[in-house]
Amino acid sequence: MLKKVVVENRWGIHVGVAAQLVQVSKKYNSHIFIKHQKKTASLMNVVQLLALGVKYGDEIIIIADGDDEEEAIWETISVIQHAK
Repeated sequence: MLKKVVVENRWGIHVGVAAQLVQVSKKYNSHIFIKHQKKTASLMNVVQLLALGVKYGDEIIIIADGDDEEEAIWETISVIQHAK
């Protein structure tokens, strides 16, 4: 399953958001990834997430594969959009 999202968080994906995303990934059986431009990062890797360079207004694709993929995607979106 995949979902395209425009990042509405004015800080994009920074260290705090990346750390929260790693915690999200640990809650689910699904493998979760974020794709931005030509790069893909696992939600289990802070360094990969930061290397994406996601900023406010960027379009990203969230990809999840597993038995709880829908819940994983929606929580990932929530963290990205509402992080401070």
